[in-house]
Amino acid sequence: MLITKFQHDVNNRYEVIRFFSLVINEACNLIKKYGKEYSLRTLDSLQFAFFKTYCEDDDIFVCADTRLVRVVELEGITTLVPE
Repeated sequence: MLITKFQHDVNNRYEVIRFFSLVINEACNLIKKYGKEYSLRTLDSLQFAFFKTYCEDDDIFVCADTRLVRVVELEGITTLVPE
């Protein structure tokens, strides 16, 4: 039942975006740039790389992870931290 509901949501509510080398390369660059000093990790770098690759300049990055938000703001992107 749960798997069926999830598959329905994937098919009808979400846009599934495939991984491309452009996203992976951007994620690697982000880790090299921010990994050591700001503790940027693999999945966070992929999330941010997808945003940088597919979103418009005026889009807002919404995230509750304050460590990731700090890195995103260093890149000059507007963020929103939900309460």
